[in-house]
Amino acid sequence: MMFGAYPFFMFACTDVILQKLPNSSESPNLLLIVHGSGDTVEDWPTDMQSRILDSLSVDNNSEDNSWDVWTYDWDEYASSKLSASKSGYELGELLGSHLLEPSYSYEHIHLIAHSAGSFVIHGMAETLSHEDDLITIHSTFLDPFAGNGMINWKYGERNFGQYAHFAESYYNKDDSVPSTNGSLNFAHNFDGPVC
Repeated sequence: MMFGAYPFFMFACTDVILQKLPNSSESPNLLLIVHGSGDTVEDWPTDMQSRILDSLSVDNNSEDNSWDVWTYDWDEYASSKLSASKSGYELGELLGSHLLEPSYSYEHIHLIAHSAGSFVIHGMAETLSHEDDLITIHSTFLDPFAGNGMINWKYGERNFGQYAHFAESYYNKDDSVPSTNGSLNFAHNFDGPVC
């Protein structure tokens, strides 16, 4: 009897732990970039962050203090394709709760995620929208992985974007990777070729 309960117990005790986040600032806006399963923050999010920061500096001819631009590395949890969606969602809830602490005072949060990272920003948006309806949320999904578990392959298509004030999804309907080739019900969808 004890042996049969063991796998369930192990699965139930796989709580994620939030990494340390940057300190709060005076910026009213946050842009957060999240990688997917099988890559890390060094694969592309850091480059995107640098380009955005460079663009903000050029556009304003100085350091723009109105935006904080962060990347979040969750590869410890994202590397497991079987549990990335569950862990990502739980991590997103933790991130959202942390950003609601008094030391942070963002008015607008733009979330960008690739693939399974979509679960991270979905959990964040849900938590933030339920706890503080004054924060506006913009979610950008890049080739979102929509599968949640072994049988719920359309979870993301039915749910991603519903807690954002504005959501957009860039996907490829001809993509051969399961659960990444559908449009999202709560987003503006843009179909394009696989790169």
